[in-house]
Amino acid sequence: MQKKHLIFIIIAFVISLGLAFFLSPYASRSPDGLEKVLEKTGGSEKIGAANPAWKNAPLPDYTVPGVKNEKLSTGLAGVIGAVFVFVIATVLSYLLYRFAGRKKKL
Repeated sequence: MQKKHLIFIIIAFVISLGLAFFLSPYASRSPDGLEKVLEKTGGSEKIGAANPAWKNAPLPDYTVPGVKNEKLSTGLAGVIGAVFVFVIATVLSYLLYRFAGRKKKL
């Protein structure tokens, strides 16, 4: 990888972390599309709304458990999500790059 590509990736990553941290607390508190449809159709009762699976999620309702400040908690959840997506994208990109390189050699 060229140095200019690496610098671009690092700058883009830092900007995405800043956006995730500072803009996440201002996201809409309204239900997302799937939640809205489940509420309208009564589907949430059918799938067990008494104990919804997302309440047992690692970052339930886009917050970090144990952090009392709501805006800080939501911002940290945004950063954790951005890091998670970056790591997955990096690993997939690397694997695709390696696989494409092997295929050309055959």
